[in-house]
Amino acid sequence: MKTLVFITAPVAVGMVIRHYRPRIASIVTKISSIIGWVGVISASVIWGILYWSVFAAATPLLYACSFILPFLGFSLAYVFARLMCRTHKVCRTIGIETGSQNMAVALSVILMSFQDPKVKASMIVFPTLYGTTLLIEMFTGIGLFHMWRRCRQKPDDEYLPVAHTAALVKSSSGRQDPRSFTQSSSF
Repeated sequence: MKTLVFITAPVAVGMVIRHYRPRIASIVTKISSIIGWVGVISASVIWGILYWSVFAAATPLLYACSFILPFLGFSLAYVFARLMCRTHKVCRTIGIETGSQNMAVALSVILMSFQDPKVKASMIVFPTLYGTTLLIEMFTGIGLFHMWRRCRQKPDDEYLPVAHTAALVKSSSGRQDPRSFTQSSSF
């Protein structure tokens, strides 16, 4: 229950601020992003120091699985999104989001379910390796994509989201009804 409150309370506050004060919301977003990145980097360093024995004791098979799983998650999510006729930008986003959410879920379940430190230590080996390799693969993939895009010399408008348009529909009496409209997009 505490976890749910810690997740939903900031989201609810953010939604209220964004609805009533969009300008303040943009400032809060920038500050929160910086704080978030500092937190991620700090947590990663602390995590590496605390669980260094996990990296030393892991078997080669466990390392192989932890390298293959994020790649498969990214790739399969991208392919399925592409099969649903999404743009490349949306497919990349879906691939990264789907591939990266597995680690957070696994760690949350393990840390909340077990109280004994020895059990936690044995259960946390794979999610720790998975999270580390996931970040390495994700940032490597993003960097390679940006290098590839720079070498292609294509305009950036290809990577922007598709704009939606709305058109008024005439009612049966021949008048345009502003409450009824159709939406078109190239999705």
